[in-house]
Amino acid sequence: MQIKRLFSIPVFLVFMFLFVSVLYAEELPAQHGFVNDGAGMIEEVEVLERSLVEFEESHEVEFVVLTIEDLGEKSLEDYSNEVFELWGLDQGILMVVSVDDVYIRVCDVFTDVLTDEVLGDIQSSVTGYLEEGDYSLGIMVGVDAVQQVFLHDNDAELDEVVVGDDEEIEPLAGLLAVGVVVAILLIFMPNFKVSAVVGLVMMFAFGWLMLGTPVLGLLSGLGGAILGVLMGLLGRILPFTRLGASSS
Repeated sequence: MQIKRLFSIPVFLVFMFLFVSVLYAEELPAQHGFVNDGAGMIEEVEVLERSLVEFEESHEVEFVVLTIEDLGEKSLEDYSNEVFELWGLDQGILMVVSVDDVYIRVCDVFTDVLTDEVLGDIQSSVTGYLEEGDYSLGIMVGVDAVQQVFLHDNDAELDEVVVGDDEEIEPLAGLLAVGVVVAILLIFMPNFKVSAVVGLVMMFAFGWLMLGTPVLGLLSGLGGAILGVLMGLLGRILPFTRLGASSS
């Protein structure tokens, strides 16, 4: 009889542990892929899912997004930490987004890359969108900002990360420098029509190459055409270009 009582004690403890674990698990969502849009905030779930799958394949980083409407009595940070542990993201990143706030939990492996300062900038950027009601765009911006960290440094050593529109400054500055050189060359074209065509082609090519999309390349090309007309007309006025044209 005494043996049965001693045996029943650990059985009871195991049962209680399992019961509490089930109750605890019910408070937190189960993971379904990389995008877990429980609050219905994301407009293009499949696009974001595909982006995170490709990110894991290229960088071996499991980056998971979770949106939540009700945190109960928990803080967003505590909730995020519990989900992070439950989902076993020991080698990954978790972005949890509520209606008006965002928290990014990072595993210890990437803390040298995603520093508190970098995460603070990203979270502030996302929060700005959330406050305006642009939930889907804010999440996309936050995910892209985190991914850019790894794109800037594949060896997990980050010197500087720029969040938001500042990322566009470098290619635009380079394109502006190219435009100056092209403008000088266009002055020496035979007439403004040729100058416009050359400006269109050159700026389209450089715009597409430096800005990364054909649409931006086309806009750059149109600017090059306008620049070509202006430089062609200017070339007819400047004396040294007229001399070069007459000698030919």
